Amino acid sequence: MLYLENFKYFHSNIFKYYVNVKPKMIFSANYDASDYFKIYCLINKKKNKTKLVFGQHGGSYFTEKCHFGTVYHQKMSKYWITLGYKKNNNYLPIFFLKKNNIKPNFNGKALFIDYQFNIFPDLSFYSAKKNYKFITYNIIFFNNLYKKIFCNILFKSNPYNPFEKIYKLLKKKLKFNFVYKKNIFDSLIDCRINIITLNSTTILQSLNINFPTIIFFNLKNANLNNYGKNSYNLLKKANIFFDNPKDAAKKINEIWDNVENWWFEKERQKLVTEFCNRMCKRSENVNNEIKEYFKKLI
Repeated sequence: MLYLENFKYFHSNIFKYYVNVKPKMIFSANYDASDYFKIYCLINKKKNKTKLVFGQHGGSYFTEKCHFGTVYHQKMSKYWITLGYKKNNNYLPIFFLKKNNIKPNFNGKALFIDYQFNIFPDLSFYSAKKNYKFITYNIIFFNNLYKKIFCNILFKSNPYNPFEKIYKLLKKKLKFNFVYKKNIFDSLIDCRINIITLNSTTILQSLNINFPTIIFFNLKNANLNNYGKNSYNLLKKANIFFDNPKDAAKKINEIWDNVENWWFEKERQKLVTEFCNRMCKRSENVNNEIKEYFKKLI
């Protein structure tokens, strides 16, 4: 059901799905998930002066020159709870909300994380041309891995990928194991390193828990702004981020048998922490800290 054509329907049926109260504040980190919820928020903002507080949803926020979610959420919300970014007093940087204590198995496999292709790529962040370049980058990467490492790759395709059936057909040809778990942390069990190929939430999830990570993607496709460039330059300096798939493969070949010592090298850890302070702050006690934070907002 389309939002614009059926606005009156949504508006008249909104309280069949949501309690008709006068909330002081509404918080959501997934505001775009439901048209009913959008209208519910707007009704309360206009009639009841309800504070709309949005949480950052995704890793590409604040790092790209053109990001619809960044502009839209900034205009809609009273406050915006970010994972580290601060532009003005309406931006409230706290910490990464998804906490997990998973530890790497330094004798384990490597997780390779794919991204979601859109059915209509020209309407997405990535055009069909860029999708082709993305696949080409991945092929170059795999072709430059040592055979023993290639055989230890776990390929995690996006659980919402409309081309999931194609991946299943390619499974035998690619000759490495596919992972279909939705949760990245479940997928990292028994892995020694995480390989990420897109400016995305998975980078924040991986680095926030200090999991050994290699990142590579095409900077021309990423369309990073200055904040994004400065953030990824920290990881580039640490030899964690590469904009060349051959260099990324070469680094993994080099460190495969010694990932632990490489990852926990003092200067590299310092740069990872600096990146996290900008993009995905860490907290030792997420539940208690978030409770105190919301008490102040109300």
